[in-house]
Amino acid sequence: MPKIVCLDIDGTLLNEFGKITEANRHAIERLKADHHYIAIASGRTYAEIVKIVAPLELMEYDRAFFISYNGVLTVRTFPFAVLMKKLLHRDDVRMIASELLPRGFKLHVYAETKIYLSDDIVQHLQISPEEKKPLIRTDMADYDHSDDVYKVLILDDADRLDHLKTSLPSVFSDRFAVFKSWDRLLEFVHRDGSKGAALENLYRILRIPRTDVIAIGDEENDISMIRAAGIGIAMGNAKPAVKAIAPYQTLSNRFDGVAAAIDKYVFDKESGMHGV
Repeated sequence: MPKIVCLDIDGTLLNEFGKITEANRHAIERLKADHHYIAIASGRTYAEIVKIVAPLELMEYDRAFFISYNGVLTVRTFPFAVLMKKLLHRDDVRMIASELLPRGFKLHVYAETKIYLSDDIVQHLQISPEEKKPLIRTDMADYDHSDDVYKVLILDDADRLDHLKTSLPSVFSDRFAVFKSWDRLLEFVHRDGSKGAALENLYRILRIPRTDVIAIGDEENDISMIRAAGIGIAMGNAKPAVKAIAPYQTLSNRFDGVAAAIDKYVFDKESGMHGV
């Protein structure tokens, strides 16, 4: 029976130097050879995922899926097909801006063909060249763009973001999924657009039982997919909140935690490394 193995990228599939190790690459090759489903789930854009996982040769593998923008967009890589898309719209951006701007936060708005930035933003994320979307500064207080939006992102001090997240009006939880994808990044997406929702949708489409679904991650935005999986695994380097909810734990990304987990939970073979 094939399994679904769903992997976060940063802090999980990539080591501390931002590289896919030979052990992790070999583990993915074993999954492919045994015809398992592979899902890459990240807060990164689709274009960034394509570049980062290029060494894994998943674009030609007919059981590979990319879940980007933290669960908003799910695609099958070969043959290419969009399986799920959960977008925000102009009124959503206006609602977020009306709450955040008075508190002094600046917005990144990731739209279909453009990335909009608060016109007075000082520090913003570096946009990958692969994204090939123009950066447009705009007055978020009078946001009037009609493009569909994948996510709204804030880059700020970690403590300020923690306070913001816990002090948002209750209506926000009805309309958005709000989570940190890194200490200094807070994201707003469609309420049904989490990694967990995307993974649940995927295993239902593929008719794979939840017991045969494995998810591995390290950050707060991975919690939903770890909970959605039958076997939810926290990396050894995961945030305490992730370890607290994960039924299982593997080694850190410094010690090929992904490869160790695949050995144990897919191929029922101990890797020989302690701590899994």
